[in-house]
Amino acid sequence: MNKIINFSIDDCIEIFRDITINNYNSLFESDYFSFFKELHDKYNAKISLYSFVEYKGFNIKNATDKFKKEFINNCNWLKIGFHGFNENSRYNDKENIKKDYKLFLKYVKRFAGNLNIIDNFVRLHYFSGNLENILKIKKFGIKGLLTADDDRDNYYLKKNENIFLNKHNIYKDIKNEIFFIKTNLRIEKIENINETLKTIDINNNIIMFTHEQYLNNKNIRDKIINIYEYSKETHKPDFINFVEDEFKDIKLDKIKKFIDCYIPITTCNFRCPYCYITQNNRWNDALPEFKYSAQYVRKALSKERLGGTCLLNMCGGGETLLPPYIIELLKELLEEGHYIWVITNGSLNKRFEEISKFPKNLLYRLAFKFSFHYKELIRINKMEDYFNNVRKMRDAGCSITVELTPYDDIIENIDDIKNIVKNNVGDIPHVTIARADNKKGIPILTKLSREEYKKLGKYLIQIYLILK
Repeated sequence: MNKIINFSIDDCIEIFRDITINNYNSLFESDYFSFFKELHDKYNAKISLYSFVEYKGFNIKNATDKFKKEFINNCNWLKIGFHGFNENSRYNDKENIKKDYKLFLKYVKRFAGNLNIIDNFVRLHYFSGNLENILKIKKFGIKGLLTADDDRDNYYLKKNENIFLNKHNIYKDIKNEIFFIKTNLRIEKIENINETLKTIDINNNIIMFTHEQYLNNKNIRDKIINIYEYSKETHKPDFINFVEDEFKDIKLDKIKKFIDCYIPITTCNFRCPYCYITQNNRWNDALPEFKYSAQYVRKALSKERLGGTCLLNMCGGGETLLPPYIIELLKELLEEGHYIWVITNGSLNKRFEEISKFPKNLLYRLAFKFSFHYKELIRINKMEDYFNNVRKMRDAGCSITVELTPYDDIIENIDDIKNIVKNNVGDIPHVTIARADNKKGIPILTKLSREEYKKLGKYLIQIYLILK
């Protein structure tokens, strides 16, 4: 399957001043537009001009309208997109993006003849804009945003969303139906084009851009041509169809039911002192034989029988992922269309490698609660493997949480626990409350008084909120 190539120019304004102040008989007498047409005629290039409303003393409301017909006739490959009102626009606070965007549309329609030329993917100035402002322009037909060519934060995305975007070059905000596509080549930063061409992965998309100020530089133009020439047999300029196809199976489903699924396994490779499996010496039990095939279970838990898409929580008495059968079961139930939480100790490298090979449209509906058994991970030297597996699942597209079961023996280690988890995944762990199941009233599993246990909340805020 061909990958796509996309070329765009940021900070556009001089392009429109040029065709206004010069007495051209055709749009393509302009040195800018003649270059764009050369790329289109030779490589079928589709080009986006991301424009300010005003910049460097010129406002597009004053752009000539004498080339309306040519803009209309070429709007299938030549697009104009919103970049911001001017060079100071950021749209992270209360800037009036709606007003700015309506002006942009009004002025472009006046000089370009209609709005068919408008690009519904934009790259806002400095890749900035909070959710409130992005949603305002989404109402005008904006489908998505192009993001930075480096690892900076983009728009309103959270840290882990940016990590996923930088890993996969593409991300969808499912709730708000907004797409994000990573830019991967900034032309003016390329020092040696031949070396850069060697690093281009023909199995990935090429999303390249430059800034208007560099367009008159022959060296920059030659680099753009070289990239098109290099990729002409492997990449097509079908950007919008690519985005829609990439995400067609990824949507926000309404959850009909929550079903807690107990996996009948007591075998475990950990010996956590607070766990009933350890206390009853069940950790060395044989792996269970499952009576029903994964396909049979899928039919029993079909969306038709259950009335719709469900959230399934899968947890074993021992380590959930130890039986190979579970991998097949996960895939069958994900293919059925359900969402799944898996509780795991995060130590089984082979299982996570197998799961990472699931199709993308399955992985985004799979989530892991990684139990953080601090002392056991140290004892069996699995700390590095644990966090590698957490990151592997996160980078594959799954949702993840790191969850700590607090007990008295780790109180002195709380600061170390916080630092280890934060350094590896970006934040402190979630907390679950351990209870003494063998005592009346199922009290909290601790020798501390209730007030002493609450004080632990200065380190683990979640505990305090639950007990308050």
